[in-house]
Amino acid sequence: MNDSHRRHLFALLVQMEDTVSRMTQAGWMGISPSGGGQRLTPLPPSQWKMLQEVLERLVESYHDAMSQLAPQTVQQHDQPEPIEVTYYWLRLLLGSLHDTLLPEMDPDRIVSRYGALSEQEREAINRLRHAVERELQSAQQVVQMRFIPRRGQEYNQR
Repeated sequence: MNDSHRRHLFALLVQMEDTVSRMTQAGWMGISPSGGGQRLTPLPPSQWKMLQEVLERLVESYHDAMSQLAPQTVQQHDQPEPIEVTYYWLRLLLGSLHDTLLPEMDPDRIVSRYGALSEQEREAINRLRHAVERELQSAQQVVQMRFIPRRGQEYNQR
């Protein structure tokens, strides 16, 4: 087996893990895979447990096989990045949320796209926009902090 074979099979593992994660969000947490829209009704706990066990076996058996076929690739994948990388992604995602959400909540922008709003509706949207902006700023302050792990403390619980 050459490196291209191993990379292809490993990419399938990553795809499988991602899909199972989205299935967990849908089946257990009621989050739609579309990323929007109406919440889903989570499965009853007993039914979710049965499906979860099957999905865990599926991922585990594929992971174990890949550990035999491409041990270095799997080991590298399983090793978490430093916590600074997590902070980087959280800051990036919060910045994206700030830059896309707040402009879309501008009452003038909403009026120009969708039609008139009453003064009370404009005020309510402005209050909501300011509340969202404050919470985003609070979240940004949190992810700017540098938490120092205690000796032996681990962040990634796999």
